[in-house]
Amino acid sequence: MSAYFKENKGVCVWFTGLPCAGKTTISKRLYEVLVRGNFKVRLFDGDEVRKTISKDLGFSREDRRENVLRVAKIAKDLVDQGYIVIWTLVKRIVSPYKISLQTFASIRIKQT
Repeated sequence: MSAYFKENKGVCVWFTGLPCAGKTTISKRLYEVLVRGNFKVRLFDGDEVRKTISKDLGFSREDRRENVLRVAKIAKDLVDQGYIVIWTLVKRIVSPYKISLQTFASIRIKQT
C-alpha cells in the first residue's frame, strides 16, 4: 500500500449506511492508523460537515444532494493531490452517488 501512495496517488473511501451503523467509529480508527503511518489523510465525518461546509443546508432532497456534491468536490481535489480521503455519511439518496462514484471507491457498512 505505501508504494502506491508514495507515487502520490490518492484515493477516497466512503463509509455510507444508516445512522449509528458504526461509520464514524470505523473511519476514525482508520484515520488514526493512517496518520501513524505518515500518510496524507483527511477525514470528513458527515455530522461535522453539516456543522461546517454545509451549515447553510437543510435536509431537503436538493440540500442533501448539494451536501454530497460539495464534499465530493473537496475530496476529489484532495485525491488529485495524493491524499487518502475518508468520508462518512448517511445514505439517503442515490443520484449524487452515481455522479461521485465514477471517481471514488465506496465501502458500505450494513447495520446488524
